[in-house]
Amino acid sequence: MWKKGLFGIGCVLVFAVSVVVHAPASLLRLAPLPDAVRIGAIDGTVWQGEIAQIRWQDYTLGPIQWDVQWHRLVTGATLEAAVKVRSPEGLRGKGSLGLTALH
Repeated sequence: MWKKGLFGIGCVLVFAVSVVVHAPASLLRLAPLPDAVRIGAIDGTVWQGEIAQIRWQDYTLGPIQWDVQWHRLVTGATLEAAVKVRSPEGLRGKGSLGLTALH
C-alpha cells in the first residue's frame, strides 16, 4: 500500500516540476505595470523568452530577450537572467539582471 502512495507522490511531484519548467512567458502579462506601458507579443517560457516590443510614452524597445540562469538558484541562491535589448533607434544592450537573497 505504501508503494502506491509513494508512486502517487512521485507522480504529483513530476507534474508540479513540469508545470513550473514549462510555464508560458505570457504569464508575465499578469505583472502589475503602469497604464502607460504597452507590451507586444510574448513568446517562450518564463525561463527563456522574448517580448517583441515594449512601448512607454514615446519610447520603444524591442525585441527583449531573456534567459534565466536557473542553476544560480541552486548554487548561489540568486535569481539571475541574461537580458538582450534592442530598439528601432539603434539602441542595443546586453547584460545580467538579478536578485540576491539577503543574509
